[in-house]
Amino acid sequence: MKKSHASETQKNIVVLHLGPDMSAQGGIASVLSGYEANRAIFGSLGLDLRFAATCGLSGALNRLRQFSSAWWKVVSGSLLRKLDIVHIHTAPRGSLFRKWLLAMTCVGVRQRYVIHIHNSAVERYVEQLPAPCYKAVSLVWKHAAQIICLSSDMKTWFERRCNCDAGKLRIVHNGIVPPTLVYQASAPDNEPPVILFLGRLVEVKGVSVLLRAAEMLERRGLAFRLLFAGSGDLATFQTEVELRRLSHRVEYLGWVVGDEKARLLANADVFVLPSRSEGFPVAIVEAMAFGTSIVATNIPGIVDAVRHEHEALLVPPDDAEALCESLSALIISPGLRARLASAARQRFLDHFTIKQTSEQLADAYRKAIE
Repeated sequence: MKKSHASETQKNIVVLHLGPDMSAQGGIASVLSGYEANRAIFGSLGLDLRFAATCGLSGALNRLRQFSSAWWKVVSGSLLRKLDIVHIHTAPRGSLFRKWLLAMTCVGVRQRYVIHIHNSAVERYVEQLPAPCYKAVSLVWKHAAQIICLSSDMKTWFERRCNCDAGKLRIVHNGIVPPTLVYQASAPDNEPPVILFLGRLVEVKGVSVLLRAAEMLERRGLAFRLLFAGSGDLATFQTEVELRRLSHRVEYLGWVVGDEKARLLANADVFVLPSRSEGFPVAIVEAMAFGTSIVATNIPGIVDAVRHEHEALLVPPDDAEALCESLSALIISPGLRARLASAARQRFLDHFTIKQTSEQLADAYRKAIE
């Protein structure tokens, strides 16, 4: 006998994702956009994804309305039993306290929720909170059905510092769709290698360290093009570029998405991310997927993605000289670039596709509703 449509839909786990507006600039918005664009993959695993933005609009009143709308979707969906799980995406500072209110709302209406930590800076931020705030935030972890971490270091912190049950902790990496366009060849002999940075122009991303390293490369007489694509404190960035006399080497492209970002990654010879702190950077995964050689810092999150001298060259954060040495090695050696890029592409295919992410989330959701 043919099953009814209603019985089919009852099989699906209905999940409401709470995070920034997908049009916002940042890692969480990028992750949520990836989920939304690949609903079919999640649907094949019995997951019905819904989305509600908690921030991202300009203007205080608009942001309040946006948050209130998301809060009401949690309340109404929970009371009417239209939701199986609320999936809360969070980062440090204001994001964490907005999500605290949503998590406590879930507790109040007896709604199962999953908390997803997107930045390892949450650890330091939480530990520096006054005791009453620390206890309040701890309730988020206590009542969560599952806690999703982006790195092994973050999972260990929850186990040791927060005394969380290991059974509700799991690592889920940010995955993307394998691109059809992949980097194939090095820069022509008559053109300098292209080094690409994707991200916000802020200190935590190591922008100043990268510019110091670029100045060292210039002094060594090495030819290169350094492209910056992102947003942030553009005035400070441009001032430093001029002070270091790098205007002929550095090009600022603004915030890029879609086909433009794909073209940059496919044509770059080296991707560089000298961050001080990350969760599990989507940009690194994108560089791996496009088969681009990588230089990054050996910090939690990044070391879960790539291994030193296997898929990337990793250096200590805030070490401009070490960053210069690694970039120099890749500038002068097309063979090394090709070896690292090929290994990075294969590691991406083995571990970090959106299909693998969807399967890991499906396991977390099933565990949450047991």
